[in-house]
Amino acid sequence: MKYRKSKAHDRHKLAVQQAYDFAVTMCYAVPHLATHLTAVEAGQAALHAPQYFAPNNTTQYLRANIATFEQRLSSYMLLSLFSFFESFVHDIVQEMFDFHGGPEKLLALATKRDQVLAAAAQTPPVLAAKAKLRKNVKAKHEKYKKYSKVLLTTGYRFPSERLSSYGVRMLIERHKNLKAHAIPDLLAHGLSVPFTATEKTQYDRVRDKRNKLLMVVPSRSTWPIFGRSMISSGT
Repeated sequence: MKYRKSKAHDRHKLAVQQAYDFAVTMCYAVPHLATHLTAVEAGQAALHAPQYFAPNNTTQYLRANIATFEQRLSSYMLLSLFSFFESFVHDIVQEMFDFHGGPEKLLALATKRDQVLAAAAQTPPVLAAKAKLRKNVKAKHEKYKKYSKVLLTTGYRFPSERLSSYGVRMLIERHKNLKAHAIPDLLAHGLSVPFTATEKTQYDRVRDKRNKLLMVVPSRSTWPIFGRSMISSGT
């Protein structure tokens, strides 16, 4: 079976790959910067001017940033990749809406389906079969099977099965202001995506780490590598 390719997935895959490519580049660049700083401090070279920022950083400042490079890079990667995943879930739902002509048309389609099922439940054969089943037919198993078959052949759906439009409406409302904590529920119960208890636990653990990183207010001593340059250059 050939599945329709998702543009949201392609964008997510590209964003994640670009983030990893940048991390790899940084892991090459920072050690070389450390080597260059050693040469500068020994008077064997002049400090290279940075691109885009004012060249007014000292070797001491740059070394202080290099000392926490690995921790910062891992933190920024977690923040970026988690944000990419949030965007992917939001975009994939939007893509599903767009495929059906937008959320309003999808809701109208689900509502019409519910109305058709409700109308089918009011036809004479269905009403007659339902009336028979409401009686005590436990002792008459064959009759129970007979009238149940009538309902099945007419496409009758019980009220609990006719929640299509309600589910779509809830999906639309959730999508408007999608929160990270609600993503597993949306995937598992809104889109029927397999999401195990272990995966849910792992997701919540990563989300908790992301939240803790967001609550950290950087001090002057923990600015990113480019922090002082940005402020000094007035950008």
